[in-house]
Amino acid sequence: MNKMICLLLGVLCTGCASGAMMTSQNYQEMCIGQKAGDLEAKYGEPYEVRKLSDGHEEYIYLEHVPVTRTSEVVKEYIFVISNGQIVNKKMNEARSSSHQFTTH
Repeated sequence: MNKMICLLLGVLCTGCASGAMMTSQNYQEMCIGQKAGDLEAKYGEPYEVRKLSDGHEEYIYLEHVPVTRTSEVVKEYIFVISNGQIVNKKMNEARSSSHQFTTH
């Protein structure tokens, strides 16, 4: 439980340092074809960068949305990057109690 709190605080502080946090609305506003540098300039470094076997990268941003005092929904915003541009994007979300992502 303490590790989860530390992780959550780390993610929140990372978002604060960059000025803006990734949200559903911000995710919708990022368009395919935009530069990855624009994404990072506006929302900071991704929570995680995954290297894919086809040479693309996935930039992962997280948003924690409280549902109750003891649970939350974690939204995972994924931007697929190729040659410095966003070529695809998708969103997953999971309740903190189940940790099962559903793709949108």
